[in-house]
Amino acid sequence: MMSFDNRLLYIVFIFVILGHSYAAQAKESESLSYQDVANGIQQTFESRLFELPPRIQGHYGIRLYRMTGDEKYLPSALYDYYVVADRMHAIVDGIDNKSFIKERSEYLTGAMSKGKRGKARRKALKAFPEFIFYADELLRHAARLNAFGVELPGKIKRTIAQYDYLPAITDKTMIQAWAAQIANYVYWLHQLGIADHRVAYKEAFLAAYPDKEDDKLSRWHFRNKVYGLTHFIFAASGFYQHNVSSNEFGWILDYFDQNKRRILNDATDDIVAEVGISFLLMDKKSHPLVELTKQRLVRAYNVEAGMIPSVSGKLILSSGEHRNVLTYMLMTWPEQLTPGPFFNELESMNKYVPVQLLDNKQKINKAKNIENKETYQQSANKIRAEYDSNFLKLKTSAQNHYAARMYRLTGDTHYASQAVNEVYQISERLDDYANSLDSATWRVEQARAMIDRLPTTKRGKRRKNALANTGDKRFALYLVYQLAKLNEYGLEHPAHQQFIRYLKQADLHDLLMSPQFIKAYAAQVANYVYWLKTMDVVDWTGELKMAFESAYPDAYDQKLTKSEFNNKVYGLTHIILADSNYYQNLVSATEHQWILDYFERHEDRIVNKTKADIQAEVGLSFLLTEQGQHKTLKAMKVSIQNAIHPTKDRVLSSKGNDDLSKGEHRNVLAYALLNWPDKLFKGPILNEHPELKRRLPSHYQ
Repeated sequence: MMSFDNRLLYIVFIFVILGHSYAAQAKESESLSYQDVANGIQQTFESRLFELPPRIQGHYGIRLYRMTGDEKYLPSALYDYYVVADRMHAIVDGIDNKSFIKERSEYLTGAMSKGKRGKARRKALKAFPEFIFYADELLRHAARLNAFGVELPGKIKRTIAQYDYLPAITDKTMIQAWAAQIANYVYWLHQLGIADHRVAYKEAFLAAYPDKEDDKLSRWHFRNKVYGLTHFIFAASGFYQHNVSSNEFGWILDYFDQNKRRILNDATDDIVAEVGISFLLMDKKSHPLVELTKQRLVRAYNVEAGMIPSVSGKLILSSGEHRNVLTYMLMTWPEQLTPGPFFNELESMNKYVPVQLLDNKQKINKAKNIENKETYQQSANKIRAEYDSNFLKLKTSAQNHYAARMYRLTGDTHYASQAVNEVYQISERLDDYANSLDSATWRVEQARAMIDRLPTTKRGKRRKNALANTGDKRFALYLVYQLAKLNEYGLEHPAHQQFIRYLKQADLHDLLMSPQFIKAYAAQVANYVYWLKTMDVVDWTGELKMAFESAYPDAYDQKLTKSEFNNKVYGLTHIILADSNYYQNLVSATEHQWILDYFERHEDRIVNKTKADIQAEVGLSFLLTEQGQHKTLKAMKVSIQNAIHPTKDRVLSSKGNDDLSKGEHRNVLAYALLNWPDKLFKGPILNEHPELKRRLPSHYQ
């Protein structure tokens, strides 16, 4: 038996050996670059990828695909697709069966871990026993399939929508047990177009974890809070498919920065990596905390194992995948994220996609050519959410256009407040015009400056030519537009009668009805003619048909270039849109039948050769004339639905540009087409809203 002295010497010896080992490890880690760590993790996991369970392998493959766009990761992602679809298939027949839901909820609750987190969650679920089925199983699987571009059966979406998630996701006990997961559920509901609880959850989260009480939080709860905050950002990004707005989530980054010392000392490696990635998702690559998170993870990296071990030092591939793939992402963050994968759009993979899903009837086809009202409404709600949440980022003109149309489509008074801002913009301009209107020289100078500002594109040159030698007429037309905008809001400028007298003698008829001008400004001609009528200046609406047919005779349609055909169709839609005073009134189908007939005859060419804006307006022309079941309307809806980008939740330009302001016109039109209301709202007539009236310039009071 070893003596006490010998045992003491042995223990000292072991500590010396371990000390040398840890010192060597630390020294080796310090010499590693970020790329070294990333390469080591990638080599470790990809050399043994087949050993990972399906869910873990899919998690890795999906994230590496989004980081790199490399199709070699698609098989692993497809593995996840198969597993999730299979699990959904296994439960779909019971989702409307109360006994099944109860039994399944009990099973899922019982299967939770027996540790501290599992106990906290089981306790929280006592008040919401079925939440785990609806949120963590049904909603989670549905959102995963949707993220692959799969169109879900109506039965699944209806079942998800029937459950009231709000009480559970705003419950303090639930948040303190499920902070990150609830963020996921909230954004998945929004992703699917079912419910928007984002504001409610943010408020509930801040109430559950108020910053002023951080010093009272245990390490476990502090981790849960930070983990939950990262998932606000991750879930909003579609899990690394696109960046998110610092205007919307900057408050979270501020919190991380203010609490960086505690995060770096107390958070797990997973959470530290997620904090760093949160900054990257808002393009804050140079923030000092990004560097600090990287340094912390380099120190945690085990060179011999090629991975970061668990808090307890375990080197298990499957349980360590999460923190290691996050570390890889942090160290190698790309310039451009890759959305998807959308397997039906990938030629290399779509032949491997299951041909049936869930109910053996629903084909996995992202762009089904059938009318689906529920899908249209869901897409419209996503567009609205995207633009509502980014409204302040839009250029002023786009804000004005969007708010006016959304008010007329929804009647929501919060959109009306933007009209007050627009009135100030217009009134200031008209005040200047009133002071100088009597000067013919001034009017011509104004017109010339407007013409000079036209772009040097092919269309811009055509418009300059059409306006050559027209004196002050370009100014007169712009004045019509400004007065018409005030008229739409039920207002008249103090100098209104002075402006009207000028317009009555401005001699605009020949210009507006000329083939050359219509070929340059087809849609605008319709606008000007109807605005002049609305303001009782002059009525030339009866001459529009003949003027358009003179400029664009149907017999010459086959000779029209793509640009010319777009201009013609765009002009025809605006005759109907302008007659409705831009979605304020329905109009006569009889009066505009010649236009509707033209659209029907050229339906295929419109779908294949015109821009999304124009297709939406063609569809809206049928809705404004109460032709809601017309086959051409249905064709336009299908085309617009198919044009919506699966992750950006809006219609991009024909060249793939996703600029919000430049895309506002086509997207608000897409919203209107896909979610046409039962009633249109006039205005907003600002004098009918006392609160808004008080905010108007004094001469409208």
